[in-house]
Amino acid sequence: MTTDPAPRATCPPSRPAVAIVAPRGDLDPTVHDLARRGYDVLAITLPRHTLPMAAADLPLQGTYAEVVSHDSPRRTLAHLHRYRVSAVVAGSAPGFAVADELADRLGVSGGGNPATSTVRGDRGEQAAALAAAGLAAPRSLRTTSLRTALRWARFCRLLAYVLVPADTSVVGPARLCRTQADISLTWPALRRAARRQGIDDHLVLQEALPGCHYLVHTVTRGGRHQVREIWAETRTIDGVTDRLDAVPASGLLARSLHFAMPPILNALGVETGAYRSRIAYAPGRGPVLLSARLDPAQTLLSLTGAAPTPPLPRAALHTAQVALIAPHDGRIDPAHLHVLTSLPTLSRIIGPLHPDSPVARTVSRHTSPGTLVLTGGGRAITEDYRRIRHLEAVGLYAGSTS
Repeated sequence: MTTDPAPRATCPPSRPAVAIVAPRGDLDPTVHDLARRGYDVLAITLPRHTLPMAAADLPLQGTYAEVVSHDSPRRTLAHLHRYRVSAVVAGSAPGFAVADELADRLGVSGGGNPATSTVRGDRGEQAAALAAAGLAAPRSLRTTSLRTALRWARFCRLLAYVLVPADTSVVGPARLCRTQADISLTWPALRRAARRQGIDDHLVLQEALPGCHYLVHTVTRGGRHQVREIWAETRTIDGVTDRLDAVPASGLLARSLHFAMPPILNALGVETGAYRSRIAYAPGRGPVLLSARLDPAQTLLSLTGAAPTPPLPRAALHTAQVALIAPHDGRIDPAHLHVLTSLPTLSRIIGPLHPDSPVARTVSRHTSPGTLVLTGGGRAITEDYRRIRHLEAVGLYAGSTS
């Protein structure tokens, strides 16, 4: 069923337009911003049975010019032809294939070749694509069978493995498994998360590559790839993101990743869009892609020219993103929050932090109460980082429950 818009003039539309296939609720601020700047933003919704269970009943709340229920390419294209559409973007993993097909048939910007739609949203397919292209790839198995995963682990006999949903859009931490018992214990919970949040319930058992991981943010336009940001990630012993430190663009590491990313993204079939890639450096193998995930909001902003290039860290300054980690459920204590927000190097807060607001125990990056962006000298940032962890330990999450 298609929601018919108000009657439109027969003359060619003057406003530019973009279409989002299977948009998620977290895109609402971006949609509102684009509408405010003069864009017709179209939402293309998919049949309920093709969506993850967690997204099937979520209502759309963005400022959309039209909401089109996609039941066939012909009917959806008829609606898109009524607008001056310059790009069709996937708003979530289920939208990859439809967005690629519609963009290809319209002859406008899209994510990539329809033949590579599944590769761009699946960790197992990404590893296979890299290996087929002759690039370094983690040893991995994509399966729904615990028995098959245990048999593969016995065959490989690696020191450690990472168990994670194949669908890159699933929210949840990767689980480090050192024994077959670890794999068996973590398997059911990850299968449930994959089944509820993803478009299928496959898991990927992947070799654990030690050392620092790097988050590389790229933007691709017309097949040309640009590295925008590189962050070195530190994690806790439980695998939760602790902090991210900006990697200066002038260093050897940044140069190496600038050269490594284009062939990696080409192997995944990326032609347009903003991606966040997790990279590990393996001895004798160089940069190894662990996963790449589309950032729909940044993709929309880059296609409409609204995404500013972030300033690169100056040599004398450092930038770090410190993720807050709540050890238990609680509420934000006002007095401790005041001290937290008065730190000398604090330049920005990502996420809502309000006195007495509830928080849940942090088990992943997505359940963190917020992120503090620190900028300054390396020693000053280290001191404020320690103050943050101290405040968390002595009562930041012990606010009033009345």
